[in-house]
Amino acid sequence: MIRMVFNEDEQGSISTGSIIKEETYKILQSQIVYDSEQDSYITLATCTTEEDKVETVNIDGFSIDRTVLELKGAYIDVKVTEEDGEEYYSGRIYNC
Repeated sequence: MIRMVFNEDEQGSISTGSIIKEETYKILQSQIVYDSEQDSYITLATCTTEEDKVETVNIDGFSIDRTVLELKGAYIDVKVTEEDGEEYYSGRIYNC
């Protein structure tokens, strides 16, 4: 299972963890998948990384610029932080 969570606590406060990595991805395709463990749907984006590797990330909660008309071909600035041994992903989706 792909696990992504927002970088917020239960009260909605943004937590400040140590930054593990910051990268830019390009979206190849996106899909909506049912997560039976959470009993909810998640939006996944299959992307290429700066090192030309393929990675799939959950983009639920990422901000999307107004100029983005479709996800395919858009870019994502991804920031991964760690707090209490957990990884948290946040990001911004935009067109070049």
